[in-house]
Amino acid sequence: MRQVPSKFVRASYDKNNNSGISRFIPYLKKKGFSVPYKEEDYNVDIIAYKNGVEYRFEIEIKDKEFTTVDTYPFRTVSFLGRKEKFHNEQQFWYVLISPRTNWFLFCNSSKIYRKEYIETIHIDTLYRKGDDKFYRVPKELCEFRNLNE
Repeated sequence: MRQVPSKFVRASYDKNNNSGISRFIPYLKKKGFSVPYKEEDYNVDIIAYKNGVEYRFEIEIKDKEFTTVDTYPFRTVSFLGRKEKFHNEQQFWYVLISPRTNWFLFCNSSKIYRKEYIETIHIDTLYRKGDDKFYRVPKELCEFRNLNE
């Protein structure tokens, strides 16, 4: 039987999107980035600038507890395939935040969206049902930081 791809779920998005962005912007500002206000356009979440260079960030909340590469509970990090469209426009930093620990991991889209990492996974949760394409990247290719540093 053909599986239907899982769809965008507004309830899940609304619950997590602003939470992730509001946690990450203060970190960027502490690191010397300017972060102008950005209207929601369902593209990357944050566009920030430092030393005249534009940086793009896609932010997600990860409901897992982790701090460093050693405490991340899986061998790979799963990044959503549907975000690949952003990479096709321009590279970006994909950020996963653990609200339980106040740590985050991040990886550049140029390392994520490679054919050797593609996997289709069946999702059956409260918010999503169906098949989704993910990119499972070895966790060692990601960087880990504390939002308070």
